[in-house]
Amino acid sequence: MRRGRLGLFCARGAWQLAAVGRSTRTLGNLSMSSEASIQNMGTFDVVGVRNDGGIDLVVSCAGPLDSSPDTLWRLGQKVRNYLREVRSDGFRTKYGTGTVQILVSCAHKVSKPARALIKVLEREGAAQKVHVRLVAKVA
Repeated sequence: MRRGRLGLFCARGAWQLAAVGRSTRTLGNLSMSSEASIQNMGTFDVVGVRNDGGIDLVVSCAGPLDSSPDTLWRLGQKVRNYLREVRSDGFRTKYGTGTVQILVSCAHKVSKPARALIKVLEREGAAQKVHVRLVAKVA
């Protein structure tokens, strides 16, 4: 594992810390823009293993979750990327088999369409026994 400024990501099965810059760059086929509220599409923003063995995955919002198609696509794609990765053997080997929750952490304004999308993502997560929820901040 390499240390960078922020974020974990899975590149061909290897977990690494990724540095986050202010420019646009690409991880595989996914581009990142410093303008977007949801960034670093191919990375975990924060991963925490709780004392009880549970695993918290945090999606950090860099700005408001508005109703623009780009913001909604990014939010949906990022959470679905997390859900896909949680099913991988590599994730379970590294972090264990504890209960997983995905926290969409946004201290900014969250639009009604973004809230509705998070409700859809909650149902998708529940089908995998993963809790997905919106929080103002992570303690």
